[in-house]
Amino acid sequence: MTQVVISIAQTAVLVFTIWYFVRQIGLLRKTLWATQGSEYIKEILDLDRMVVENPKLAKVWAEDGTDDDVARRFYVHMHFQYFDWLYALHREKIMVPSAWETWEVYIRDFMKMPLPRDLWKKAKVDYEDGFAKFVDDLLQR
Repeated sequence: MTQVVISIAQTAVLVFTIWYFVRQIGLLRKTLWATQGSEYIKEILDLDRMVVENPKLAKVWAEDGTDDDVARRFYVHMHFQYFDWLYALHREKIMVPSAWETWEVYIRDFMKMPLPRDLWKKAKVDYEDGFAKFVDDLLQR
């Protein structure tokens, strides 16, 4: 009888250890994903910030319009990239739900302004389908 109890206890400890290990791997994966992604988005935003600060750099990508027009377009695209990153954090359940609710309102209000709304029509093909659908749905509300 004692041997059975010991065996059950050992099995329970083993199952708990495996469960805990699998859970830790999942948390580690999310942490690594968030860290990698934040470095990526930081670099992208830094590049875009350079263009906003010096619109002549944007002539590589957009030859039409004044420097002010180009800077405004890049500023809007910086928002698109940041919103995409926030959406990914939300999708992966890394962001606190109450924070996402606040960002969702901000994203909706920003996307309903004329310039972002117009630029989104062409830019959405550059983004992940889930994010593009999310923004399109916001614009329909």
